Amino acid sequence: MDSLHISTLSENQQKCEASGHITTPTPALRLLAMAADDLEASTELYAQAHYPQAIFLFQQAVEKATKSFGMHFAGMTEAEARSSRKVGHLSVRVFERSAEKIEKEMIVVKEAATTLPEMKQIIEITGFNITPLVDGIHGVVTNLNELSNNHKQYLDLSKEDLTDIFRYVQENEDQIARIHNMIQKNKLPKADDLLTLRKNAHATLEPICAAYPEQRANLEKGVEDFMNLFTQKKFWKEVIEPVCEFGGAMISLFCLSFVMQPHAIAARYPEEDFDPLEFYTSERPLIQALPSLYHIADRSIDRLRRLYVTIALEVPHNKLT
Repeated sequence: MDSLHISTLSENQQKCEASGHITTPTPALRLLAMAADDLEASTELYAQAHYPQAIFLFQQAVEKATKSFGMHFAGMTEAEARSSRKVGHLSVRVFERSAEKIEKEMIVVKEAATTLPEMKQIIEITGFNITPLVDGIHGVVTNLNELSNNHKQYLDLSKEDLTDIFRYVQENEDQIARIHNMIQKNKLPKADDLLTLRKNAHATLEPICAAYPEQRANLEKGVEDFMNLFTQKKFWKEVIEPVCEFGGAMISLFCLSFVMQPHAIAARYPEEDFDPLEFYTSERPLIQALPSLYHIADRSIDRLRRLYVTIALEVPHNKLT
């Protein structure tokens, strides 16, 4: 994708619908509409056995949907999305950039924990060690960077590789469905179900209460209020369910990005000893898996449309420079 600037919009892009509401077409929504169009075009080309072209447009659909996700939820700018140095066609880098931002924020917290007297006291009281958390996030950044830098080695995934990816995505979808059904049928935790969790929360808080006895009542009330939220349908409906939908979108888009980013250039035209017409044939596992990948992408795009209405985090357009 050479540019995110759109001179003309199709009817689908002008009227961005989500959860029954007509929304202002923000940059993320407009990019998502383009992803939906690319996905539709790819399915039509696939039906006509134009496999290299179907792969190319599907990669574009995944790339645009993933960048839309990054622009809305991670503050990624249009310039970052376009830049080959930042993201370019390697959409896994959307998640890498997000992880890098989290890592930087955690490093600031870590430094504060060693310099600010108040933070140092809380760390000493609780015995909390932030270093493993920072190291873990750094490991995530490193792994994502390696995935992007070495993406060509994943060009020809096996049937077993793709099956493992489908299984992972489906396991997450099953968990989301269980939570959704639990909310719909009002099978929420009762107060008695939370006794162990409540007890552990108070035990964790006890060292802080002991150090700040004047705040004990407020701290303990805060724990009780938080625990009580888990018995309320509104909390599950307005907080837990959107969080699950967000997680589902993120996991699906990451898996799609991993599968498709090696094909951003490969599917376009012959290069050295690689011929797309010879590579993308009906015997290729990726080609056989496309209908399943289409289903995941379609569900992800639909999920993002709903989430953009529920969770409005996108950076204002005039700041996207």
